[in-house]
Amino acid sequence: MKLVILAAGKGTRMGDLTINKPKPLVPFKNKTILFFILFFLKKVRLINEIILVVDERNLELFDSYIKSLNYPKKINIISQDKELKGTYAALYSAREFLVNEPEFLVTNGDDIHSPDTFESVLQKPGYVLGVQNVPFKKGYYNVVSIDGIFDKFESNNSNHVTILASGLYKLKKDFLDLKPTQIQGSEFGIPQTLVQVKEYEPIHVVFSKDSIFINTKEDLDNAEIKLKIDII
Repeated sequence: MKLVILAAGKGTRMGDLTINKPKPLVPFKNKTILFFILFFLKKVRLINEIILVVDERNLELFDSYIKSLNYPKKINIISQDKELKGTYAALYSAREFLVNEPEFLVTNGDDIHSPDTFESVLQKPGYVLGVQNVPFKKGYYNVVSIDGIFDKFESNNSNHVTILASGLYKLKKDFLDLKPTQIQGSEFGIPQTLVQVKEYEPIHVVFSKDSIFINTKEDLDNAEIKLKIDII
């Protein structure tokens, strides 16, 4: 099965750390964020090919970095389509690599998932939406599920724990035939587009196990502590 890593974002919430380099290549535990994403993916047997979607300006940088790893699985590096923005647009840029794939995985280039999390997603049939428990976050949409099946996104106006989409998905090839859902401006989102699938097929909800999400400098500092592995 193929996995698409979305790594074309600007990483503006990381401040000066991403002025001269994309977020996945920010130094982390003597390596990079991307190094640890790929490190754990080596242990997921069913994933045999990776498609890395990056900003066109960073193609050579990522290409050089991947070559330096001598990685055992095939990695294709492509640039995101300039015409559209957002996670759906990044995924759509990889469509030529997915035309013969009945199912494929998608994850963000700043999220580190354990092999157990990937295995949990792969065990479910058809569409899967990864989710995470986080402290209350105003302005974010809560994932509502019934008996493990996605029901809807709803505004979270309480102070309860928020269940958010984790940026990890298992999708089917017909997903790329759907009309993308616009978020704002020219930005289109995967979770927003995924809502359309609910009308004709169940979407399984899987909670992330020990995943690490790095959006800010503070997240990076916390991740240094949480990820209990060092590689020299």
